[in-house]
Order: sequence, then structure tokens, then C-alpha cells
Amino acid sequence: MAVGRPKPPAGKIEGFLLKDEKEKQVSFYRRPVPGGRSAVTYYQTLQTKGELSLVECELLTGRTHQIRVSMAEIGCPLLGDGKYGRGEVNRSYHEQKQCLWSYRLAFDFKSEAGLLEYLRGKVFRVENIPFKIRYFS
Repeated sequence: MAVGRPKPPAGKIEGFLLKDEKEKQVSFYRRPVPGGRSAVTYYQTLQTKGELSLVECELLTGRTHQIRVSMAEIGCPLLGDGKYGRGEVNRSYHEQKQCLWSYRLAFDFKSEAGLLEYLRGKVFRVENIPFKIRYFS
């Protein structure tokens, strides 16, 4: 759940993420930086209502805080995100936790999966996401 309306409504966010271990915060860079790791996120706006957008993100890389930092980078931080979001908006909605949920998890291994082999080809879905019901029902 993002605050704002992503422009364009669907796209690719590509850059480099650098984690500050001391501050426990990740910064986004458009160009390579020493110690930075590439990050690619595809996003698509599914619904909008007022200043909120329900956004689906697909990670091509799996970096710490990737969705949170990438959405903030395009001006649409997650609702309830105290680190990368907008405090005044979070307070106005009484959200103290990030509205981020993995509603679909698929296992598509490209090689041997070892102990996790039993998950090959499986897809898990969550239908009743609390904040989606609260803001988009």
C-alpha cells in the first residue's frame, strides 16, 4: 500500500542499494556506488483510492528493504513505514506498521533445491489482507 499515485502507474525501478549498517538504513542510488548492490523492482498499480495506491511489486533481486526504498524513491512510500515513509500521513491513518504483504509466493527453482525440493512448482496465496480490506473494500 503506497502513499501517492505512482507515475507511470506501472514500471521498473532500477538502481543500487547501499546499506548503512550503523544506522540500519538503506539508501537508493541511480548509478553504481562502492558497496552498493543492484536492485530491480517491477511495479503495477492495481487500485487507487484518495491518496492511497494498492501496488503489486515483483522483485528481480532480493535486497534488504528493496520494496520500501524503491517505492520511496519514486515518491510513493509505503503507508505505515516509519523509516522511509511519511510520518504525518502514517499518523493520520493511525498506521504504525508498514502496509506490506506478500500475497503470493511461488517456488520456481532453476536448479536442485535440496531440502526444499518438495516446494518446486508450488504457489501460495493470501486473499484476506487486512489493510487491503480496510482501505479498498
